[in-house]
Amino acid sequence: MRRRLIMLAVITTFVGTVLLAVPLALYGRHAYLEEADQVAMSRAHLFRSVLSECDSHEEFEVFEGLREDKTDGTEAAAFLRPGKVVGANLPWTAAVDRAFEGRASVETIGADEAAFTPATTADGRRAVVAVKVDTSPQWASIHRLWAASGVVVLVLPLIAGLLTDRLGRTIVEPIDRLVGAAEQLKSGRLSTRVAPGGPAETRRLGEAFNALADRIEDLIVAEREAVADMSHRLRTPVTALMLQAESLKDPVESSRMLDTTRRLRQQISFLIEHARKPADERQRVALADLAAAVTERVDFWSPLAEEQNRRCNLLVTGQEHQVRACPIELTAAIDVLVENIFAHTPEGTDMRVAVQSGLPDGAVLVVEDDGPGLGDVDVIARGTSTRGSSGLGLDIVRQLAERSGGSMTAGHCASGGARIEVRMGGLSPAGARSSVA
Repeated sequence: MRRRLIMLAVITTFVGTVLLAVPLALYGRHAYLEEADQVAMSRAHLFRSVLSECDSHEEFEVFEGLREDKTDGTEAAAFLRPGKVVGANLPWTAAVDRAFEGRASVETIGADEAAFTPATTADGRRAVVAVKVDTSPQWASIHRLWAASGVVVLVLPLIAGLLTDRLGRTIVEPIDRLVGAAEQLKSGRLSTRVAPGGPAETRRLGEAFNALADRIEDLIVAEREAVADMSHRLRTPVTALMLQAESLKDPVESSRMLDTTRRLRQQISFLIEHARKPADERQRVALADLAAAVTERVDFWSPLAEEQNRRCNLLVTGQEHQVRACPIELTAAIDVLVENIFAHTPEGTDMRVAVQSGLPDGAVLVVEDDGPGLGDVDVIARGTSTRGSSGLGLDIVRQLAERSGGSMTAGHCASGGARIEVRMGGLSPAGARSSVA
């Protein structure tokens, strides 16, 4: 922005100076040469008086009178018919013929100015007096004027640019600081503030930004505490579930229930810790093995699938399945996708889970079932559901995929059932230098 202001000031000043300097230079040239024309014409009238007192046969006297007057850089000559020139060696031009017709004029001869005026000798013969004036002093003054105008044309835009730069700093620098603070606030640094400065308008803008940042920080802190408190309240019923699981007489069932409640308690602890972390710490890169996580969760859900007479096929292809995701969040997302099948398809509905290596990095998770399929609504949209649920599950999965640099799509498989494809981003070369949680 400051560069644009400087360029605008320089261009505007340059154009204005040129528009003023060019007419001034032309007028100066005209004024100095007009002065030379007046000198030439006054000399011509003087010599015309001298010639009017000379007989046309007294050529030597006329010549002597004209030749002796070479002061002030002037040269004079008298033209007599037919084709006779007395005095300085001046050319016979069309101006001489016009003067014989009674019309005085001024003509440029080389770099000099010459005045031609009609005259009459003492014996009544017509003649023409010509006086040439050396205009080198005038041209020297013209060149000095042009040089001064050129210097002004060059220097004034530079001065205007410097003044605009100094003035622009007082406006642009506070705005630049404000933009930088906004970028830091966008990245999650809620403690970012800006020192108001510059004109009154930018100071008010800085104060408004600080007030907005304070409000955002207060709201986010309150939200974190609310989430942490809510998650902490869930620990009591989870502890009760663990006690009930331990009291089961069937060791296998007791172990299974304890494992489930431990995972639930782990999820609650993760939510509490995650809510209390600053935003920049929550955005640190974490790595997880998608294939290992999917295999572990499919094994967990397999007993329930057998009870409901569901066939669950797991297919893992490729070698590298590292994705950018917190292992706990990844496990929760996989449970959402599998649990949806159990919740929204009838018993006996088969399912298929596939893990593939992604290109150029990351991995792809595909979950399909042979159920009735998805409705016409956008099931990925947050809070959208037609089956009595909160509609948040698939949106949680989508957000996890997008945070990793991937995406999520929902559609139909070949059997007409639902098909969810989750593309998880991996640790790119640029991200490999980031800290790994």
